[in-house]
Amino acid sequence: QTHLEQGLALCDAQPRRSRESFVSIRVEVAVLNYAGWLLWHLGYPDQALQKSEAMCTLAHEWADPFNVAAAQVFAAMTHQLRCERALTQERAEAGVTLAGELGFPNWLAQGTVQQGWALAEQGQVEEGIARIRQGLAMHQAMGTGLLNSYYLALLAEMQGKAGQADEGLAALAEALALVEKNEERFYEAELWRMKGELALRAGEKAKREKGEKGEIPDPRAQILEPKAQGEAEACFLKAIAVAQKQQ
Repeated sequence: QTHLEQGLALCDAQPRRSRESFVSIRVEVAVLNYAGWLLWHLGYPDQALQKSEAMCTLAHEWADPFNVAAAQVFAAMTHQLRCERALTQERAEAGVTLAGELGFPNWLAQGTVQQGWALAEQGQVEEGIARIRQGLAMHQAMGTGLLNSYYLALLAEMQGKAGQADEGLAALAEALALVEKNEERFYEAELWRMKGELALRAGEKAKREKGEKGEIPDPRAQILEPKAQGEAEACFLKAIAVAQKQQ
């Protein structure tokens, strides 16, 4: 946070650069975006939104298509973190449309993932999952590792909604492996929390399937399979430990 605040101050102190279009993220857009995401993780969602809106305003003032598309996709993530479904979809679709027209594959891929999350959250779960997979595949095909752990978390979340707990756990295992490989830890606590949630759902599913087969239930399993309970508790404790360490 200190470094980003210093970066914003340096941006303000510098004369505005020329407005010619070029295919590169402008420093101001990047710094405002990351400052907003950081504020959300620190527990300041309204301040995060202010940074996001300032970023979008700046990008539109420049009328630089590459940065406008980037700002729309970045803003979609801020709205997703704030669980604002319609606004996530609105921003993502704007970014995807512009990126598709002008050939910006990175923003097309990331915007497609956000589109998928918004669709799934608004009831179109299967279509949303397919869209997330599509965007993630495009993103991975470019060799881009940045944010993949977060995108896999969105996939796992929607798979859980669709009753696909085992598939969601597989996505989270891939995401946690990327966390260790790439040291991309900003969403690590949430990954462990989600793993705990899906472990509980998997336990419920296993108990239900036993009942459907006519097997005598374990009297010790009042609600869930004991193994699932233990796994979930360990994940929740890990999530808390990570969050405390990251403050």
